[in-house]
Amino acid sequence: MPNWSVGSLTLEGSKEDIKRFLNEGLKATLDIDNQVKSMMGEAYERPDVKVSETDTALNVHADHGFYIVGTHRAFCDGEIEFIYRDLDTQELNLNGFRQAYVVQTGEYIDISSKYNLDIYINTMEPGMGSEQSIIIKNGEVIKDEYKEWTETDFDEFYGSKIEVSQ
Repeated sequence: MPNWSVGSLTLEGSKEDIKRFLNEGLKATLDIDNQVKSMMGEAYERPDVKVSETDTALNVHADHGFYIVGTHRAFCDGEIEFIYRDLDTQELNLNGFRQAYVVQTGEYIDISSKYNLDIYINTMEPGMGSEQSIIIKNGEVIKDEYKEWTETDFDEFYGSKIEVSQ
């Protein structure tokens, strides 16, 4: 079972490019029963994705969240609300972003290029103790920092050590 890097994933681009990503770049994840059927090579049901759009927003819902297509086990929550702004550049935050182990920058370079999106990722993996910060614009890496925690970082995150007197 992997450790999970958790944090934020923000997309910036035109309204049309973000809508195209939501349509093509996310796949609804299976519930546990259908995951087992899939692994056993049995027929299984694809989950429903509910989409509703108004003049001001696009809402996308999948009961068990979404897999980010083209990644090695990256997921986000199943409730996405893309609120349209009166700007050329739109912004969408994918809540509940998580990826097994560490974020693989190359996967997001491909997504950025394919959908013409700028991507901002900030994660931490508290089990092994690391942080990652990535910025990709127009398919080019602007920032890709990975930091392993020191003992002081662990203490700050988990609280100070407990000392038991004998």
